[in-house]
Amino acid sequence: MADLEPPAPGHGDVRERITAAGVCHSGLSMINGTLTPKFPLVLGHEASGAIAETGDWAAACRALVPPAGR
Repeated sequence: MADLEPPAPGHGDVRERITAAGVCHSGLSMINGTLTPKFPLVLGHEASGAIAETGDWAAACRALVPPAGR
């Protein structure tokens, strides 16, 4: 496991600040050994949060994904 510093958002990119994430069946299968993981691996892809940074043309974005619980 390693901490990574992501690059600044480029043209049209947005960076989300994750406030909640779920674990799907695929993630559980990776953890319990039913599926064989291939690394690098990112689990918890069911995420919800708010926009933290934007690229140049994406500054008008108000929401990236629905807030958790909605």
